[in-house]
Amino acid sequence: MTGTERPALVFEDQTVSYGELARRVEATKRHLIGANLGRGSHIGISLPTTPAHVVWALAALDLGATVVPIYDSAPATELRLKCLAAPVNALAVDAAAIDRRRAELANLPAPPALLLAEDEPQFDFAATAPLAPPALQPDDLAFMPFSSGTMGEPKLILLSHRNVLASRLLFAQATGLHAGSVLVHFLPL
Repeated sequence: MTGTERPALVFEDQTVSYGELARRVEATKRHLIGANLGRGSHIGISLPTTPAHVVWALAALDLGATVVPIYDSAPATELRLKCLAAPVNALAVDAAAIDRRRAELANLPAPPALLLAEDEPQFDFAATAPLAPPALQPDDLAFMPFSSGTMGEPKLILLSHRNVLASRLLFAQATGLHAGSVLVHFLPL
C-alpha cells in the first residue's frame, strides 16, 4: 500500500485515504476560491464531526484563511454572536442545516455566505495543477475557536499557525506519535 492509499480518516463506514483526502481538500479549496474566499477570510465551519469537517478545515487553512469552529448544534443566539465576534465571512454547513442556518443569520447586518459542504466541485485533476498555497507566516491566524464559557461567557481565542504547530509537536513528543500511529478521536473538531 502506497502512502496515498493509506487510511487518513476512518469514520463509521467511511475510510478516506491520504490521496482522497488531498483530492477533496483541493476541490474544496477551489470551491472557496470560487466564493472569493482565501487569505484573510474567516471561514466558520458548522459541520458534524465527520471527514467533511476535516476537509473544510484543511482547505481553509491551506488557502491562508482563518477557521472559526462552531458546533453544528449551536443554538441560533450562539451562532449569531460567534459569527459577529469572529467576524465570519462564510459558514460551511451541511444540507440538513442550511435552511435553518439561513433563517438564523438573516437578521445580521452582514450575514456570512452559506457554503454547502456537500458541494465539492468536479474538475479534472490530471489537467489542473494543484493550487500553490500562499506564503504563510508563523504568526498568521489559523484558528479562532471560542472557550467553553465555564467561567462566564465564551471568549474568542486567537491561535496562530505557530501555536497549532507547537501544540501538535508537544503532543507527538509526549505520546510517541509517529507516521504509523492510529489515533481515536472522539471530541468535536
